[in-house]
Parts: sequence; structure tokens; C-alpha cells
Amino acid sequence: MKPLPKKIKFAGFTYKVKMTDDLDGGDSWGRTMFAKQEIYIERGLSIEKQWETLIHEMLHVALRHTTGLKEFKDEREEDVTRAWSMNIFGILKQNDII
Repeated sequence: MKPLPKKIKFAGFTYKVKMTDDLDGGDSWGRTMFAKQEIYIERGLSIEKQWETLIHEMLHVALRHTTGLKEFKDEREEDVTRAWSMNIFGILKQNDII
């Protein structure tokens, strides 16, 4: 499986992808800082979980850019991104794309 990219381009913006040991929250494996255009991924995860987490965070970015809502963060958004990230990761992995 390929290593994570150092940056992701989306809708004309470039988001830096950074590994970190400093995410505060037991279930939080990734975080996006929209103002800084940075995506943080927990370093101790398996490569598969790193990829799924990156896809999850990219879906948050996509939702924010396409809806134009700055405060869309709620359980509905989390449910949608969790479901879609697992499915997209599965498709990409099973077809040797990542």
C-alpha cells in the first residue's frame, strides 16, 4: 500500500497532510484545520487506517466546500463521512489504487 501523500489538492486549495502524536481524543484519529489548510493523521495507526482516516478527513473538506457551511459539524456529518470513508477506502484498496 502506498504511503500517504504530503499534500492533497481540492477545489483550488492545497491541504498539507501531517502525521502527529498529539490528537486529543481517544476516538479521533484525524483532524482538519480548515483555516490552516492542514489535515492531521494519528501517527500510530496502521497504513490502512491512516488511508481510511485521510479519506474521512477529505470528505469533511468536500462537505464544507460543496455546502458552503462553516458550522456543519454535527453527528449527521460524522455519520455520513464515516460511512462513505469506509466504502471509498474499500473500493480503492480492493482495486489496488492505493
